[in-house]
Amino acid sequence: QYANPATISFLGIPENKITGISIAPFIAPEDQGTSTKVIEKIKNNSVPTPPREIFIHSSDGTKHTCIITSVPVQFRDSSSILSVLTDITEQKLVENALRTANKKLNLLSSITRHDIRNQLMALKKYLELSQDVVDEPPQMTEFVLKEKKIADTIERQINFTQAYEDLGVHAPTWQNVNTILQNVVTTLPMREVHIEIDRMDLEVFADPLFEKVFYNLTDNAIRYGGELMKNIRISSIKRGEELIILFEDDGKGIPDADKAHIFKKGFGSNTGLGLFLSHDILSITDITIAETGVYGKGARFAMVVPGGEYRFTRTGKI
Repeated sequence: QYANPATISFLGIPENKITGISIAPFIAPEDQGTSTKVIEKIKNNSVPTPPREIFIHSSDGTKHTCIITSVPVQFRDSSSILSVLTDITEQKLVENALRTANKKLNLLSSITRHDIRNQLMALKKYLELSQDVVDEPPQMTEFVLKEKKIADTIERQINFTQAYEDLGVHAPTWQNVNTILQNVVTTLPMREVHIEIDRMDLEVFADPLFEKVFYNLTDNAIRYGGELMKNIRISSIKRGEELIILFEDDGKGIPDADKAHIFKKGFGSNTGLGLFLSHDILSITDITIAETGVYGKGARFAMVVPGGEYRFTRTGKI
């Protein structure tokens, strides 16, 4: 019988068409049975129901998590039911992201302690061996070089924890992909590599370190794409409720044998940490990433963003 302006905007239905429309089609299938029982209970007993979570689909298909409270009222001289919806979708996304980040930080802390402890054991062993060869310069030099290599490894691991410690510290936010790429270009030696993006208005709900993902992908392309690589392209494709963001270059590409390992900690010819960190930054808000390019034709990273975690700030064709 009535919907306030906030409901009209939320459901995406014109004001002159919303009167008389049943709310049932907007309730997610998994909640319709419970909702019907609640409405019948209010009709029969004339008592309000306690707040509960419910999934609502707006007219464009977007799924929202809401808190609904329903109470019996008199409206225009007839018995009616007043339902108040509070959209908590973004709050739920933040809660899930922080919970995931906490688990990852605990796991990383355990792994890093184990790795550093192993390196220290090896370093102590070489120091003991060095004491026995102080009068043998060639052997002593060999051991010192190995000790330095171990120390460098420990330093890289400590530096990595400094980058990783900010993961999940701050709540996820909406971030414009084009703005991120502009920042990345100003911080890397781009040579004559051209970057193209198909959407200026794409925003993604992600950890504040989201920019680091595009920095690492661009840095890797420049480092390993080869001298003949000249172009990097970022595009987006809708697939059902999801959005696929593609990061492609026209360089050497990644060998098939490496594809399953590139997101593992320590894999690669440099620090082996950039793609590992990128994978975990994205996973905070349930974004997945995979390398799907053809070796010899360029690298192609596909990031799958769940529905509700991307938006376009103005109209445009995907």
